[in-house]
Amino acid sequence: GQLNPASLEVGVHQIVYHFEPNSGCPFRDTLTVEVESAYQVQAGLDTMACVGAGLLAFNALNGSLPVAWSLASAGPVSVVANSELGIIDVSMLSVGSHAFAVVGGEGSCTTSDTVSVEVISLPEIQLPSIANTCANGPSVDLGAVQPFGGTWSGPAVDGAEGLFHPSLAGAGAHTLQYMYTDPTTGCSNDASLGLEVHAPIQPELDAPTLLCVGAEADIFVVNAAAFDSITWWVESTVLSTSDALNWTPS
Repeated sequence: GQLNPASLEVGVHQIVYHFEPNSGCPFRDTLTVEVESAYQVQAGLDTMACVGAGLLAFNALNGSLPVAWSLASAGPVSVVANSELGIIDVSMLSVGSHAFAVVGGEGSCTTSDTVSVEVISLPEIQLPSIANTCANGPSVDLGAVQPFGGTWSGPAVDGAEGLFHPSLAGAGAHTLQYMYTDPTTGCSNDASLGLEVHAPIQPELDAPTLLCVGAEADIFVVNAAAFDSITWWVESTVLSTSDALNWTPS
């Protein structure tokens, strides 16, 4: 009493049941069976996504019958945000390969297919170590960042040259942004670099108001503690590197 639909062609078929009991009174009944072609569901091509990318929709399905998506590998079941539309939340997946299955059709006429999503890690950015600078200092080269080839942005940043100009930024704390996109995977990452620009410190001198040629004079830097180093010179001749100078004008 079993029927194998695979042995029948698509269409309507009459199945006849005939029974002859010992009493000699035969019984006959007919059952109509319609065999439909199998609904072929297609999950689409394998794809890849960057870790933390957010929502991803599978959209390579054929037909109009209902389908149901599910996770077919290890991971959180809730990664399938919408099982009917085939939407997953990539931010819930770790780096690596993940399989998803789709089942479509009605009744016993269902088929299934699977698709793989490769989750790619973001490029790792190593920012250069840059000391704090002065507002009247030279431009700061940002080219030591790895991987090279991204884009710098922020106050007083020349993105094309990879330079930070303290004189344009002014004194204070500044945050620079570096964005890099891996040309192979298309995954992007960014990082922030904090820089402190110090305002120039003017030395306060304690010196005689009148100096005589040939007479010694003592000159002191009152706010010497504010400086890392002090150098006294006349024209190109260095006279002292301390916070006090004993000088004889000539």
